[in-house]
Amino acid sequence: MALYADTDLPLSDALRAFHADESSDLARPGTWLDGEERVAVAEAARAARVAAGVQPAVEPAMAATDALPRATLELVERVAVAPRDCRPEDPAQAAEAGISDGEYVETVSVVSRIVNLDVFARGIGLAPIALPAPAAGEPSCERPASAIDEGAWLASVP
Repeated sequence: MALYADTDLPLSDALRAFHADESSDLARPGTWLDGEERVAVAEAARAARVAAGVQPAVEPAMAATDALPRATLELVERVAVAPRDCRPEDPAQAAEAGISDGEYVETVSVVSRIVNLDVFARGIGLAPIALPAPAAGEPSCERPASAIDEGAWLASVP
């Protein structure tokens, strides 16, 4: 079934394809997190938003996120529910809790992407799209050589 098939809104094929790719990409191994961790982060973001009352419950019920460390769950909740509360010192505090800068960036990315997909679906009157099953494989763990300190919270690629 095509993504967003349950709406009569004139959504472009390019948008549908982009959102389908975004959804499937969430389940693939990333740079610092494997597919299982990335799906767990997306599920935790949804659970946090449901618990905070900013997103309706997702059917079927979300899987447990026991695989994620407490510090990761706290980061996910902050970014998913109250991103305005994120602070410049958060990456350093995350590092103290065992989250590398790369894991921090990837976690924030996954949360941001699933929240965007869910808000879009809600905006067009549909339930959030189902998360795909995690894909097998290991993260690449390849840090871009061009990542430098440009005065932001973390190193970035110019």
